[in-house]
Amino acid sequence: MGDVQGSLATLANTMREEKNRAVDAQGVSLTSREAIERIAVNLGDLASNSQRAAIQIGELDARAQKISGIVNLIKDVAEQTNPKACLYSKG
Repeated sequence: MGDVQGSLATLANTMREEKNRAVDAQGVSLTSREAIERIAVNLGDLASNSQRAAIQIGELDARAQKISGIVNLIKDVAEQTNPKACLYSKG
């Protein structure tokens, strides 16, 4: 009878340890889930911010092209007026 009781006590201890491990694993699983959810939210925010930045860069590029066009127009006007100014100063 002592061997049976000893075996049952060992089995009960083993079951208790397994239960504790299962509870610990559940805690780790919940913590991991929360971390993954935070990562997903952060990735969503990053995607939104990246999209806004891309739009702003496109707008800046369009403005830069307009400015470049104005600068080229000013250069063309300057090139056309400078020879005339030289002619008038000689005459």
